[in-house]
Amino acid sequence: MRYDDERARGGGSLGKVFIFFSVVLVAFVVMSVAMSFVPIHAIFQVAAVQFVVILGAAILYRKLRQAPSSFWPKFSGTGMSAGAMVLVCLTAIALGFLGNVMTLGIAEIFGLQDLVERYQDAIEQILLPESVGLQILGAVSVVIVAPFCEEILFRGTILPEQRRSQGVWAAVILNGVLFAFLHLNPLNFLALAVIGTFLAWVTVKSGSIWPAILGHGALNFVNGVVLPRLPVETADVDVELWEIGVLFAVMVTLVAGLWWGLARALRMDGGDNAVDRNEYI
Repeated sequence: MRYDDERARGGGSLGKVFIFFSVVLVAFVVMSVAMSFVPIHAIFQVAAVQFVVILGAAILYRKLRQAPSSFWPKFSGTGMSAGAMVLVCLTAIALGFLGNVMTLGIAEIFGLQDLVERYQDAIEQILLPESVGLQILGAVSVVIVAPFCEEILFRGTILPEQRRSQGVWAAVILNGVLFAFLHLNPLNFLALAVIGTFLAWVTVKSGSIWPAILGHGALNFVNGVVLPRLPVETADVDVELWEIGVLFAVMVTLVAGLWWGLARALRMDGGDNAVDRNEYI
């Protein structure tokens, strides 16, 4: 099926996207609250929500879809070279650091340092329990389970449905915004939206779901496994607003350079596997 033919018949797809996302969001909140009353460690609570709500919703939607979308990314192959895959991971990690800087800046401007500290404490309670076994399970949940489930939902299910009625850039940006909404984290909303947009862009460019999963996993490994184990906590770092601004400019430059390098590498690889040849991205 030609992409333009499917898009012409997909005028109602965006409405379906919002309805589907709203149902998933409500189910996510309800089950998260319900699981908080279950007497098991938070790692298992989070993993259960990921499998049942996030992955379950994606599988159910794809199964109920009467015909597969031409925009669905493939599960075989990565759609890019090994060098490009490294750039995907490096760019995702850099975006994670940029998000941390943005959070610092927002907290400094609006006086929300206590909120940042409470958020860090909550993350540490989940990911840094006393049991080594639980720490390993926490790392697996953050690095493998969450990226896989979330990418199957957002880049493997919602994004293709968006592209039936939207252009590429409109679809990838909105996909990033929806990704940020589901995390229910106002402090990191902008950062999550940019990260989600990048992962959607990578999926469209490669035509495969795996680069987004691997990039998401690399970001979560650094932010969720490495950084919480460092002796210095972000909330305890005494920095001035101008210093945050300088660091922000440095990180934006780094992200832009890595993203540009990735786009160039994909062009050299002959990428754009999933992009309509009548569109430019």
